Amino acid sequence: ELVVSAIYNSASTEWLWSFQITYDGTTFVDPTGAVYDTSPPFVYGNEISGTAWVVMSDSAIKTKGGLVHEFDTDGRLASIHWLRPDHPRVEMVTSDIFGATYITAIQQCTEPGVCEGILDIAYLLNGKIDHITDRTGRQAQFTWYAGYLMTAKDPLDVATGSLGTRYGYEQGNTGRLTVIRNSEG
Repeated sequence: ELVVSAIYNSASTEWLWSFQITYDGTTFVDPTGAVYDTSPPFVYGNEISGTAWVVMSDSAIKTKGGLVHEFDTDGRLASIHWLRPDHPRVEMVTSDIFGATYITAIQQCTEPGVCEGILDIAYLLNGKIDHITDRTGRQAQFTWYAGYLMTAKDPLDVATGSLGTRYGYEQGNTGRLTVIRNSEG
């Protein structure tokens, strides 16, 4: 089961989506937004101290449980699969839009070249995620203001017309998240 989530990193004042983790061979940003230095003399096969992550190569990191995360040459997440066998796997599809490269779809592959789309990801002009649609057509929707996520509606919120989860931030330029209010108020 693929779980897509986002976490707010107050240090960077950015929302990081679970499919936006990065690794360029020397720096790994995990799903929590924590940044780890894996530059030499770091040895492949060693765990990142205090984490569940093990560095396999300059383009792959796995969990101690054997879930491999492979990254493309730009450091973007490219696929997720178990150590053995390497299929089935989840692959990220990138597209160049608005002058930048984004992960715009996620597909599940049962063998090389045999894949089915499971999520489509649409972006706004500023690079923020507008909505995510699953293979059944259900949609999660997001509203942004001045670069800050203001509302997140899961498919149930969208279907029922609920307000979704609303977020508030400290006034000024600190970007500190101060309010999270769910659909129930």
